[in-house]
Amino acid sequence: MSEVAVKTEEKPKIAEFLAVASRRLWQQVFTVAAVVGEEVALRAVAEGLAVRAMDPSHAMLLQLTAPREVFVEYSVEAEGMAGVIVPKVRCVLRRFGREELTVRAADEKLEIRGERKRFKLPLMEVTADEEIPEPKVEFTAELKLLSKPLLAAVEDSRLVSDHVRFEYGDEKLTVKAVGDLGEAENVFDTSEVLLEAGGDACKATFSTTFLRDVLKAVADLSEVVEIRLATDMPLFLSAQSPQGLEVEWWLAPCVGV
Repeated sequence: MSEVAVKTEEKPKIAEFLAVASRRLWQQVFTVAAVVGEEVALRAVAEGLAVRAMDPSHAMLLQLTAPREVFVEYSVEAEGMAGVIVPKVRCVLRRFGREELTVRAADEKLEIRGERKRFKLPLMEVTADEEIPEPKVEFTAELKLLSKPLLAAVEDSRLVSDHVRFEYGDEKLTVKAVGDLGEAENVFDTSEVLLEAGGDACKATFSTTFLRDVLKAVADLSEVVEIRLATDMPLFLSAQSPQGLEVEWWLAPCVGV
């Protein structure tokens, strides 16, 4: 009789950490995380906190990094993962004023403490600690522009279509949409909106809803967003807050629409 080896998946270690930061920074962290889903896993290591997650449809990949330098105080008792329910944490954060908050993960609880009140929320079980690979894309254009005008252009597109097309060429970015309800177009050249541009001509189409959600989170974080494009390939966006919070997004294209 042959023996069959059964491979058991080892659960990731539960993180134990303490981090102190302004309510504003914590709100930014969980506003960004909310775009990919209601449950995310915070990875706590000596260098800081991070979230790497995809949305349920696997159309978006988020890499959020909060280096230890962004915190007033930061320490890790046990490196690992802490699963949190994002909507509940955001509701709790709204119960505080403009103050520094201490967030501590320990004993399978997430404690959020301010000057006069505190909350304890259960940590969710993280079933797997697998590394999500980055898409391998050879981008042909790189641009840096103001985030709010780009968000407004995508919101214009949502009025007429579920899809928005980015077309880059001659140091000019055109954001346009065509649908049953009409057409919308915004053109950004090398002015006060399109700050830097370079590369070859390319174009790609994306979901207006996904892109709007990403850009709303980015615009709340930073005045400037960097994007990388290639024809019919994923869109890469990155931004950094003045405090040093870093976000990177990959958004899948809509091909054949």
